[in-house]
Amino acid sequence: MLIMYLCALPDPILSPSAQSRLRDLFQTGTPREWLKSIRAVIRQTSTTPHKILLKYILLFLNFVYENELSNQVGISELSFCWLPVFFPSSPSSSTQNEEDLKIVEFLIENSTQIWTTPSSTAEANSSSSSSSSSLSASLSSVLSSSTSSQA
Repeated sequence: MLIMYLCALPDPILSPSAQSRLRDLFQTGTPREWLKSIRAVIRQTSTTPHKILLKYILLFLNFVYENELSNQVGISELSFCWLPVFFPSSPSSSTQNEEDLKIVEFLIENSTQIWTTPSSTAEANSSSSSSSSSLSASLSSVLSSSTSSQA
């Protein structure tokens, strides 16, 4: 239901120019270069509400991905389901579709690094784990309260 709602937004979460720039970016370079460039693409091409939404969706999907053993939802399933949210106008070409899936996988797997500033490795690592643990704590409290209300 959420995916359908997000797909129906008048402006996609990633603007068409951001989609195009991400596709170009993933044609060359290394994962380290991609992280730096992704930050710039998001900063330059997305509106503030879309950036916030993108951040929380990616952090949530990363949380789901990190708990793959308990929820049986892997990165390929997440990427496939969420592809239309990030690339709503994904071409029908299977090659481009596979490349878009790889971009979504990278965004999910590296969401904590995307949203931290790379000022220092130690700072980024502590930031990323505190962000991940605060999201984890928030999600756990929501899940436990909904479970207890159902009982």
